[in-house]
Amino acid sequence: QGTNARCIKTAKPLELPSTATGDSFTTYRGGDLPNTPEIRGFFTAGKVFRTRQLVASSAARSTAKQYMRAATSEGKEPTLWVFQFEIVGGLAAALHVNYISRRLTDITVDEEKEYLLQAYSVLEVVSVEIRDQPTNENPHLIKIKVHRDNKTQAPRSHQPWPDLPLAPWG
Repeated sequence: QGTNARCIKTAKPLELPSTATGDSFTTYRGGDLPNTPEIRGFFTAGKVFRTRQLVASSAARSTAKQYMRAATSEGKEPTLWVFQFEIVGGLAAALHVNYISRRLTDITVDEEKEYLLQAYSVLEVVSVEIRDQPTNENPHLIKIKVHRDNKTQAPRSHQPWPDLPLAPWG
């Protein structure tokens, strides 16, 4: 079964913060997107894949912007990753995400409000906007759908995900 063997077997839906509205909940990750054909070519609309590692995102867009600024200060191209979670019955429909709330004293982020996706999480690229000259105000933008279950394709389905490609980069 390849990477499917590494899936979490049971989990509870994720409780949402009071800021969640409508039928989806959004978190953000700031960083960079290496300018290589392998990486840029991988992230295309409709691509379903698994992560290679834990992936952290934040309900606070300002937290993501801090990480984009750090990437820019290192000469890298700023990228904003937007993660979209479906809401079902008032809960985020993602069985493989943990919420971590903590104050960070070693950096300038007050409260990170981190949503941590488990390694091998199933994600899907919704859209990609690559800028000619990305800036912190106008970064590359990649929107990602977070699938609700890493083991099966649909709610109450017993059909496992096929072996999906792993993201070439974290």
